[in-house]
Amino acid sequence: MIPALGALHTGRLVLVPTDPLQAADQATIAKNLEAIGLIGAALPTTAAGELRFRIGPAFGSLIAFTGCAVSFGDADAADSPGPRIAFPPPSAAPRLFVGRNTRPPRCPACRAPLRDWLGPLRAAASRADPTESLEAAASLLCPGCGTEACAYQWDFGRHGGAGRSVVLIDEVFPGEAAPLPGLLRALERSTGCAWGYFYQQD
Repeated sequence: MIPALGALHTGRLVLVPTDPLQAADQATIAKNLEAIGLIGAALPTTAAGELRFRIGPAFGSLIAFTGCAVSFGDADAADSPGPRIAFPPPSAAPRLFVGRNTRPPRCPACRAPLRDWLGPLRAAASRADPTESLEAAASLLCPGCGTEACAYQWDFGRHGGAGRSVVLIDEVFPGEAAPLPGLLRALERSTGCAWGYFYQQD
């Protein structure tokens, strides 16, 4: 018998402060994003304290999607397959968000790509899971220039990243959507720090 494989994760758009050490209150961020229409009705909070929401009425004007026929499904339907927005509680230290779409990060000093980045992070991990337990504070050594820096200081481009406070927008394929400047400005106004984004596929 051939075992059934679970569906591959579509992906998520991750909004994060450009300084991964910055943290902001998740409820404050959610309240401000509700005010501009990015988020709509609340969904049940997870056991880990993650606030979850359906998309709001201005979602399509705050996030640009590529393609000509974007459909968000029925935002009010509980079983709608469209995007959902989540706000995990801020972590004590930067958390690494990587996945099957992640490419070798670039050295913060010489910009050389580190081909074997996953091996050292797995060796430093406290659990066996290949992505959930990777430590953002674990050191990576550049074979080119010898720079040693925490994983969160390396440049993963749009294919991964780190942060203490994040906004997760699920059901977004990497590269298919990007936050518009108005959304990034709203995040900056509500938190006092600049924000960027990247993509993650579990």
